[in-house]
Amino acid sequence: MKSALFLAVSLALTAPALGAPTPMLSDWDLLLAGGCDLDKAHVLTPIETRALRNVPYAQAGHVFQSEELTALYKAEGWYTPKPGVVATIKDPKVGACIKKLKALEAKLKRQIPMKKAFIRRFMRSPEAIYSLRGLTSAFPKGIGAARYRGGKPGEPEAWDLIGAEDKDNQIQLTCDQQTCFVNAPG
Repeated sequence: MKSALFLAVSLALTAPALGAPTPMLSDWDLLLAGGCDLDKAHVLTPIETRALRNVPYAQAGHVFQSEELTALYKAEGWYTPKPGVVATIKDPKVGACIKKLKALEAKLKRQIPMKKAFIRRFMRSPEAIYSLRGLTSAFPKGIGAARYRGGKPGEPEAWDLIGAEDKDNQIQLTCDQQTCFVNAPG
């Protein structure tokens, strides 16, 4: 049953419908509307924290130095970089939420020490991030363990994320040379 749910969530989140709110922008709006409660929003990985905390800057037209953030927000269809615009955060609620996300990101980087190159590569795949956001919601008590696999020459890199209360509840983040994706059992 869990497997079918994982697959359904993954497929439902792979691409935004034309004219529909996009996942990162919608997730940001929901996060703010919920008082920036990161537990309720199931923000469980450094990838998710980075993608979410940069949404307000993207909304303001900030020109990102990182190709992966530019690619992620452009893929959603709402991001228009505005050279010369200095994105400042004036809303105290937004600023506080960004600070919370940044603190959580630092904590999660210690818990799940993904290489920067892996995170960058993974973030270049909006579909993988949308799947990750949907599947981490199945971890009600968070991630209990993370295990790195692969990375030898010619092998894909992978991270197994294991649920804190159910060791059978796992997802795997994988990046090979061409693409990144999320695997769920079943």
